[in-house]
Formats: sequence, structure tokens, C-alpha cells
Amino acid sequence: MPHPRPNEGHGPASEGHRRVPTVAVMRSADSRQLLDDGRLERVTGATADGTNGNTSATALLESARRESESNPEAAYVLAYDAARKAWTALIARQGLRTKTTGHHVTVEQVVRIQFGGPFDGFGTLRRRRSEIECPQRPGDGIDATEVPAAVASTELILEAARQLPPAPALPIARPAP
Repeated sequence: MPHPRPNEGHGPASEGHRRVPTVAVMRSADSRQLLDDGRLERVTGATADGTNGNTSATALLESARRESESNPEAAYVLAYDAARKAWTALIARQGLRTKTTGHHVTVEQVVRIQFGGPFDGFGTLRRRRSEIECPQRPGDGIDATEVPAAVASTELILEAARQLPPAPALPIARPAP
């Protein structure tokens, strides 16, 4: 069974256009709910820098490229992890960090609420990575032809994340009192 490509049907990226996301503060009701639910917590100092996450994301993407032909499963998972690290760095730059429970889904929710655009492909990457790692039915295994699309989607995510303003210029989401 063919699986959708990471950016398939998700706006400008699916049409071959690259769109730079604009900075938008998460709606206070959304951030308050995620904080109240214990899915997000505040961070400060070096933890809120995001640099380590971006460096790791770049290295993971390079590893995905190297593994793409010899080990497509690892390449797909590495591409996904690179995208997740870039997203986690974006959240950190806003003084927030996801907690361990539901971390991957929370990362997706926070960044899609705020940025959308090239980041929309992450949901497909996340779901497909889960299918590959924990197959539930025939056809859930990786097809080597899926890897280039996963790498391309991750490249868009990393490129867009790099084009956002440096940490001090990103607004910190502040929940209403």
C-alpha cells in the first residue's frame, strides 16, 4: 500500500513552493491548556537556546542521507528525528519544553499551531515513522522510494526553522493568568 509523501496535500510545499513561516505567538488559550495539562513546561537559560537541537537536527539529516540507499528504514527514522529535533529547538527558543508523555504529538501540535507551512509535513513523518517502527499490518514496512520524500520534507523544515529570527526575537508564549 503506498503511503502519502510527507508534504502531500499540505499547502505550498505540496505544490513545489517553499514558504518561510512567519512568527506567531501561540494563542494563550492553547498554551495555557498544554501547560495546565502538564504537556509543556517553561525553561530558561541555556535550555531555552535551541542551538544544540539545531546542531543535532543537521547531523541527523546528514546521517539520513548517508543511509538512504543501504538502510531505508534507518534513513526514514533519522529524517523524522532531525525534523523533531528542529521543532523541539523552536519550542525551546520560546522558553517552552514538552514533557515526556506524548512528547512527539505535543511537539507537532505546538509548532503547527504557531507556524504551519513547511512544518505541516511533520505529522505524516511522525505517523509513518510509527508505522515503520511498530508495523500493525502488511505494507507498514518501509519502501526505499519513501526516503527521498522524507528527506526533502525534513530539509524544508530545517530550512524554515533556520530562517526564523534568532532566539531573543521569538516571542515567548505567555499563558493568561
